[in-house]
Amino acid sequence: MADQVEGICGGPRINLGRLKKRYTDPKLVLIYQFGKVGSTTLADSIEGAVNVHDLFGNHLCPCGFRQRNKFFYRKLVFPVDRAMRRRWIRGRATTNIIVPLREPWKRNVSMFFQDLPFWYVEHFIQNRAVQKREGLGLLREIFEQTFDHDGCEHWFDREFSKLTSISLSEIPFDRDGGFSIVEKNGFRCLFLTTSLMSSDAGKKCIESFLDRPIELNNQNRGDQKWYGPVYRQFLEDESFVDEYRQRMSGSRVHQKFFA
Repeated sequence: MADQVEGICGGPRINLGRLKKRYTDPKLVLIYQFGKVGSTTLADSIEGAVNVHDLFGNHLCPCGFRQRNKFFYRKLVFPVDRAMRRRWIRGRATTNIIVPLREPWKRNVSMFFQDLPFWYVEHFIQNRAVQKREGLGLLREIFEQTFDHDGCEHWFDREFSKLTSISLSEIPFDRDGGFSIVEKNGFRCLFLTTSLMSSDAGKKCIESFLDRPIELNNQNRGDQKWYGPVYRQFLEDESFVDEYRQRMSGSRVHQKFFA
C-alpha cells in the first residue's frame, strides 16, 4: 500500500512496516537535531538509532522540500509518515533522545551550503528584479537575505518542545562540561555539544547515557563535500564571519548552550 501511494504521489518511498519496526524497537535511540551537528556519525554508530530532523513537518529547508517533492506527496503522504512516527514514539514507555548541539552561526553556514542550490533558486524567486552579483558577494547576499537564520530556535520551539513538552528555557546545561541530561514525560534526553561529542569524554558520556559501548567514526563532513572549496573560501572572510558570529551570539540557543 505504501508503495502504491508513493507511486501516485511522486515522492520518496515510505514503508510503514519498516518504520514501525524501527520506532517500536526496544533499543530505539532518537538522534533528534536541527541539522549539521554530526548526527550521521551518531546514527551509524549506535544500534537502534534513528536520525531525524522533523517529526512535525518543520523542514530545515522548506524551499528544498517544495522543489524536490510533488504536491500530493507533500500534502498527503509525508504528513501520514510523520503522524505515524509520533504515534509510535508516544506509545513507548520510555524514549532515549540524543540532541547534538552546534553553535548556531556554524550550523547556519553549513546548512546553507548543504542546500545551496535550493536557497539560490528561492532567492531569485523572491527577488526577480534584483541584479545578479557574482562570486562570494552573491552567496553572502543569498545567505543574508533568504536563509532562515532562526532555524535553531524554530527547531526547539516547533519540534523538540512540541514532542517532549520540555521548553528550551527549562533545560539545565553545564556549559563547562558540554552536556546535560533531562528526564520528563517518558523522555530521557542527552544534550551535548559537537565539540564534546568528538572527544573521548563525549564518547564516554554517550555510552554512560545509553549504558552500552559505541564506536564513533566521523562522517558527512561539510568541508569534504562538493561545495567544500567555496565553503572554506566563504569562511575565510574574517570580517563577515566575525560580524555574523556576533549577530548569532544573541540567539536563545547560543545563550543557553554556548554563552
